[in-house]
Amino acid sequence: MKNGKKAQAALEFLTTYGWAILVIVLVLVSLTWLGVFNVQQGVSERCTFPADISCLNARVSGTQLTQLTLTNRMTKVMYVCEVACTNDLTLSLGTSIVIPSNCVSSGGASPIFALQPGQQMNLASTPIACKNYFAGKLTTTSVYSLGDTYSGSVIIFYSVISDASASGSGAKARMMTGDIFLKVT
Repeated sequence: MKNGKKAQAALEFLTTYGWAILVIVLVLVSLTWLGVFNVQQGVSERCTFPADISCLNARVSGTQLTQLTLTNRMTKVMYVCEVACTNDLTLSLGTSIVIPSNCVSSGGASPIFALQPGQQMNLASTPIACKNYFAGKLTTTSVYSLGDTYSGSVIIFYSVISDASASGSGAKARMMTGDIFLKVT
C-alpha cells in the first residue's frame, strides 16, 4: 500500500507541474505570436552623419539606396563629387569604394551637385548602387529581401571652394561617412 501512495503522490506532482509547464509554454507562444520578442520591430530606422551633414528620408530597395535627402550644415558650399553605399564592415577604401582623385572641376572631375549652406538636396532622381558584401565577398545580387534590415555606410566624397583655390588645379576629395540602418522596401 505504501508504494501506491508514493506512486499517487508522484503522479500528482508530475501532473501539477505538467499543467504549470503547459501554461508557461502557452503564454510564451502567445507572446511570440504577438511580436513581443521581435527585436527588429523595436529598432528604429536611422541615417546618421557627422554634424556637417543632416540626413533625412533614406530608403533602401534591393541593391540600391533609392532615396536620400542631405542638408549642408557647413558654412561653406559643399561640392559633392561622389556618393557611395556599402555594407562592407571593413570599409575597404580604394578596394571596395573607389576614391575620386579630385573633386572640383578645374581640369578634374566635375561635382555631381553643389550644396549651399543650409540647402537640402534629394538624391532620389539618381539611385546609388550599394556594394553588397556577403561573407567578406562582393556579390552582384541582392542578399536582402523585402522587409529585411539593411545596415551599412554611406560615403560622401566632397570638396569646398577653399580646397580648389589652395591647390590651384583641383581639390582632393574629402570624405564623410554616415551610417544607415533601414528596412528594405
